[in-house]
Amino acid sequence: MYEKVYTKTKKIKDRKYFKKQGVFLSNTLGWLRLKKNGDTYTIRRAEGIDVYPAKAINFNGQLYILTNGDSFSATGEFTSFIKHHRDNVTFIGEEVGGNALQNTSGLMCKITLPNSQQQAIISIITYKMNVHPENSSHGVMPDHWVKNTITNELEGKDQVMDFTVDLIKKSL
Repeated sequence: MYEKVYTKTKKIKDRKYFKKQGVFLSNTLGWLRLKKNGDTYTIRRAEGIDVYPAKAINFNGQLYILTNGDSFSATGEFTSFIKHHRDNVTFIGEEVGGNALQNTSGLMCKITLPNSQQQAIISIITYKMNVHPENSSHGVMPDHWVKNTITNELEGKDQVMDFTVDLIKKSL
């Protein structure tokens, strides 16, 4: 699923701003999993880098995936991977949140700013997807844009599901 999992730094400096966030453990053990690769550090043995053969029994028919803009992280990764590695897939709904090429997540550190005491969470690992479209700075775009209106929501209707069911019926 991933071509590369990496970080820009091997050690977090100014640990005083990251109180009780596992930074000491990350700084101490991080070097065991990192390999210098140009100006980044590749994470060895990251889940999702290994290649697995397809199972003998799997679904190869037309696949319909319903998406919306409230879907990020794993949804962005999954839809990007499926869109670029599988035929017979139709996406219905809205653009998926996140970038279709990479995701920053994994190890996250909460920083506390010294003067304001405001806190922010910083992701320090980049997961580069094993997909190769041009970077549009968008998430996966649907083949059919369908979105519930406020009226649909108030009436308890699911316009995206209704559209999908009609599309399936027309293809039979």
